Amino acid sequence: MRKGELTLAVTTDVLDEYEEILEQKYGNTFAQAALDAITTLENIRYITKYFFWNAIPQDPDAEKFFDCAVSANDTVKKTCSASAKITSSNVNFSIKLTSVTGKS
Repeated sequence: MRKGELTLAVTTDVLDEYEEILEQKYGNTFAQAALDAITTLENIRYITKYFFWNAIPQDPDAEKFFDCAVSANDTVKKTCSASAKITSSNVNFSIKLTSVTGKS
C-alpha cells in the first residue's frame, strides 16, 4: 500500500450491516451492486475475529465495528480519507471512509 492510502477492514458481520442498511434505504438491487463494488476494492482487507470484546455495552450494534478495528490491529498514522462512487439503476451513492489520527 502506498503512503496516504486507506485500507478498508471488514468482517462478515460488518458487510451484513452495510447490506442491511443499503437495502433498507435503496432496495436490494442497489445494495447488491454496492456490496459487489465494495468487496472488489483493491484496498479491502477481510478480517477474521477471534474475540468479541463487548466494549460498547450501551450500543451492542456498534460492537461489530469495534471488534473489526481491534482485530485489524492497524495503527493509523495520519488522518486520511477515500471515496468510491457506486452507480446502479441511475442512483449515485458515495461512500466516504475517514480514519482518525492514531499513534505513529
